[in-house]
Amino acid sequence: MHAALNRATVLSAVQTNGLALQHLPPHWRADREVVLAAVRRNGLSLAHAASELRADTEVVLAAVTHCGWALQAADESLRANRVVVHTAVQRVGKMLKCASTALRADREVVLAAVRQDGHALKYAAALLKIDRAVALAAVRQNGGVLEYVGELRADREVVMAAVAQDGLALQFATGLLSTQASPVGSPVALPQEEREVLLVAVRQNGHALGYTHASSAARADREVALVRVRVRVRVRVRVRVRVRVSPKPKPNPNPNPSPKQVVLAAVQSVGCALRYADARLRGEPWVALLAALQDGRALAHASVSLEQEARDRTLLARDRTLLPTSSNPNPRPNPGPGPRPDPTLA
Repeated sequence: MHAALNRATVLSAVQTNGLALQHLPPHWRADREVVLAAVRRNGLSLAHAASELRADTEVVLAAVTHCGWALQAADESLRANRVVVHTAVQRVGKMLKCASTALRADREVVLAAVRQDGHALKYAAALLKIDRAVALAAVRQNGGVLEYVGELRADREVVMAAVAQDGLALQFATGLLSTQASPVGSPVALPQEEREVLLVAVRQNGHALGYTHASSAARADREVALVRVRVRVRVRVRVRVRVRVSPKPKPNPNPNPSPKQVVLAAVQSVGCALRYADARLRGEPWVALLAALQDGRALAHASVSLEQEARDRTLLARDRTLLPTSSNPNPRPNPGPGPRPDPTLA
């Protein structure tokens, strides 16, 4: 069957589907014109070309221009070609791992890679991982690569850029966060620089503080705690409530609510948010009651002394809806979804 193939038929096939190259006999896979047509259609077809063509600069450049992943199939000699590698990493940053050692230390090539995929920093030369411009470009694309920037993990601008992109990157920051516990009875004020970093992180991800060894002062800071609660409750409500058109939000009459107001608003939206409240507020009857009315499971997070009281009040509040009123002294029970009696037989 292959003997009947002519050049026009083969070219038409690979121009329609570049991967058709893999089904052709060896002499067609070694044909430069056919392979060029194939890789221009699908760069990944380079893997099926003859070895001498995988070392051809024009063929490989055409392949990586279409698909950066094609660099994996290129000959070792072309993985050291600056133009070829630069073109590939502009499309798939992770292909920096296929570049030669010399090009992994090339600042322009590495910058192009991390701008496309911050995770490419993992494959850069050690000196470029601690290059401030390279590190900033990488963490702005993927905050989690703060893990690889060495001494720059203590650089305020680099850390701020990382946690703004991914709040959980806070776990890799060093030097900016104090980890010492405050003396009992002597609360220590949180430094403003540390507070700013924490606020950016928890605004991006309400769980950010839970992934660090932050000091007790950081965890007890009122401003940080309020932002953390708002973000976490907002995320929980977004997950639980179906999407619907919301009315135009009204301006907040109280832009600086007290901790109790924040907790009350939280438990009315998600009862089990009570678990994150301060122990003193979990001991207030109305807080526990509102949480239990929203979600009965919230009682597990109330203070031990108030758990039974809140349970009783919840049952009472719900039972009042069943009590008779003056206008309807003998309420008829709800028949439920079952069959109703036929009125014609009464």
